Amino acid sequence: MHHVATYWENEREKFILVFIYTWANILVFGERFYAYFYGNRVELLHAIGIGVPIARACGAGIKLNVGILLFLTLRNELSWLQSTKFGYYIPFEKLKSFHIHVAVHIAIYAIVHVFSHYHNFYIIENTDPETLMSIGFLPEGADVAPTAAELLYTTIPGVTGVSLVLCMILIYTSSVEIVRENMFDIFWYMHHVGVLFFILLGLHGYAALLEPPSCWVWFIGPGLLYIFERTLRIFRKGKTPRIISATFYPSHVLELTLEKKIDYLPGQYVYICCPFISNFQWHPFTISSSPHEEHILLHIKVQGDWTRKLQNLLLDVTIETHVENISQSPDGKPILLIDGPFASSSENIFYFDRALIICTGIGSTPFSSILKYVSHTKVTSKLDHIHIHWIVRDYSSFPWFVDILEETDSEKITIGVHVTGENDLDIDTSSLDIEFGRPDMDTIFEELMDFEGIIGVFYCGPASLSKQLYKLCRKKSNQKTIFHYHKESF
Repeated sequence: MHHVATYWENEREKFILVFIYTWANILVFGERFYAYFYGNRVELLHAIGIGVPIARACGAGIKLNVGILLFLTLRNELSWLQSTKFGYYIPFEKLKSFHIHVAVHIAIYAIVHVFSHYHNFYIIENTDPETLMSIGFLPEGADVAPTAAELLYTTIPGVTGVSLVLCMILIYTSSVEIVRENMFDIFWYMHHVGVLFFILLGLHGYAALLEPPSCWVWFIGPGLLYIFERTLRIFRKGKTPRIISATFYPSHVLELTLEKKIDYLPGQYVYICCPFISNFQWHPFTISSSPHEEHILLHIKVQGDWTRKLQNLLLDVTIETHVENISQSPDGKPILLIDGPFASSSENIFYFDRALIICTGIGSTPFSSILKYVSHTKVTSKLDHIHIHWIVRDYSSFPWFVDILEETDSEKITIGVHVTGENDLDIDTSSLDIEFGRPDMDTIFEELMDFEGIIGVFYCGPASLSKQLYKLCRKKSNQKTIFHYHKESF
């Protein structure tokens, strides 16, 4: 029962979401399959075969999941929900994984749908016209059945179906990790082929060969919300903050100090666009500064084509590592556009009496704002203490984060810094408790087990350590102390 209780505490929201999602798929798939296998469309089964109910059921599954996928793109609406108490009960931090999960279901449904219809086309090609006329597939007076090639390349369902498959190939192949991390431009532009995908999907059933068009039933709700979302983004993208300073650190981190043009909460993030690089690309970055500060502070890890272009635009690191007062790019356009703020899972830290933060390298940025906020303002929440363990390879990460750690309130925050590699930078770290080598996670958890209640465990870093921390949360939880796990990712 103990393992069940700890699983439920950490995975309750995910379990409920997956349970509802699974049953929604079963019911939608089952209803269409039943209608064509036992119900009022059974004559199609007798004339063409099992491919008809399978194809129609998979088509219904595609429409359900595409509607869900469209809903998951509602950045502003989901952020608003996450900033409310729903943020504690809905697994927003897992929506990225859920997005992938839904996309995989669409791919599976599509593959089965396509092969089922290929089977149907072959059967239709070899079925006598009288039988096809009796089920309404051919008009009266037709004397020959269409060939499979004609059905595929000369009909609305066939042409749009082939086009949908091509769209999916472009979207899915550009979404693999190696493309996302190294060729983000390709990933971003190919994902916007999704707009064409939605249009083609709406036209796919327009001919009403087997049943009336029904895509609108699944898309009208998410579609109207999406229109509202895009309209809201247009109005919110007008903010053009001046870059007060830009600093490049040895750990390949670009620090931007921006003019404060938005109000935000600790732990939130923004999307930024550099029109000189691209008018269409918006990238998320956590706000490192606290709401009480006069400026907005962003720390950007320079990796990938867009961040390298931004760094090269702002400063030539072979000549200088710090510049000030940048408001325009070389073409006269605003240097940056900002959209936000948006809620993140790290905001849930204020729902707990105590918090344990584990972060690696640049993964500290989601929590720097929270550390400053807790240290310098009167927090109106039940959070009374934070334990943070920052894991870095060497001292090269220190210059941009060490000041934040040194300014924290030692009565509210306990800090542990773990350096796992070689150290060759001359930096004063006398004010910090530094350990060399990888931290003993078992010991870290056990030191907190005297606390009675629920401890929020927050992590930002590599997936391998995330799995270890999740297992420890379940292993170390008992009737007195429960560790509730949260993972921050973009």
